[in-house]
Amino acid sequence: MRGSHPGAFEVAHALARDGKSFTAPTDLDEQYDLFVVGGGLSGLAAAYYYRKRFGADSRILILENHDDFGGHAKRNEFHQGGQMRLSWGGTSNLEYPMFNDTVKALLGELGVDIDRLLEGYEFRYGSGPKGSPAIFFDADTYGRNGLIRGYSFRAGRIDDPVAMIDRFPVSETSRESLKKFFARRENVFAGRSAAEVDEILRNISYTGFLTAMPR
Repeated sequence: MRGSHPGAFEVAHALARDGKSFTAPTDLDEQYDLFVVGGGLSGLAAAYYYRKRFGADSRILILENHDDFGGHAKRNEFHQGGQMRLSWGGTSNLEYPMFNDTVKALLGELGVDIDRLLEGYEFRYGSGPKGSPAIFFDADTYGRNGLIRGYSFRAGRIDDPVAMIDRFPVSETSRESLKKFFARRENVFAGRSAAEVDEILRNISYTGFLTAMPR
């Protein structure tokens, strides 16, 4: 979510790719009560709660490797064709009404009015304009360009998913396999212990999971 704009990645790239190192570091001879590694939402909340508990005189050092604090709450900025575009970021989700009580209390203390945000909320991620949702198949990958309207794997329950999959520009074998996968509901880990399941998931890719699990 962060790090894809000038000012955020140069130092990391220099260290990782070019073998650079920090020369002549300075000893500031400073003392702190708390070190927080990462100035995103979680790190800032940790610092906030620490100071709230131990007092305003608490000395806290927050270490952040990007050019600004906020983590996922700060949207990336991209400049393309003279226009600035903002990618999907955490601040877009602050209107979400199902936070737990701890988060709601923190937002309240900070003056974030969720109800007010909901009043003006119109953007529906993934819904888009009339005719959507849809899936686009590009010619380079599938042999022809195709836009399948009225279907999305993100859209939840669909009246007739089989009919939609039959419209996909893929082979009949692929369509039949996808329909079986999409309709499957049984536990593929039945009979395995929790430790065995954990071992499998830690050592398999998503593609490997789709192809290796018993049919």
